[in-house]
Amino acid sequence: MKRTVSVLGIAFIGMAGCATPSQPGSESDVAAAVNVRVGDQFDLPVGTSARIGGTGIILRFRGIEEDSRCPIDVQCVWAGNAAASMTLSASGIPSRDERINTTVDPRSTLFHGHEVRLVGLKPAPRSGIAIRPAAYVGTFEVAPK
Repeated sequence: MKRTVSVLGIAFIGMAGCATPSQPGSESDVAAAVNVRVGDQFDLPVGTSARIGGTGIILRFRGIEEDSRCPIDVQCVWAGNAAASMTLSASGIPSRDERINTTVDPRSTLFHGHEVRLVGLKPAPRSGIAIRPAAYVGTFEVAPK
């Protein structure tokens, strides 16, 4: 009997570990979103969300898909580019996955009557040092268009 309970307990713990994380725009994602004012610049770490006050827009910063920015300790001919992926959602509007860049077009996207821009990206790259995907922090701005 004790053995059966132990096996069932281990199986339950194993299944709980396989649960999928919250989807962008889900209740838990929305509850954890930071509140920012429309038109203000704000920092958002990878995997977090911001609720843009008065717009109904929620921006979830999913990560960096590419980062070829010139390291700050090197002299480059071209600044390079980083591409950020995000999910934009609002009540009554289908959510949309977008990709915007630091240097090349598109540097912004339109959603629900607002322009969403990637203003900056931290940390700055250094030669020979890889940036962990979870270490990125994007600076965004959402303004009426």
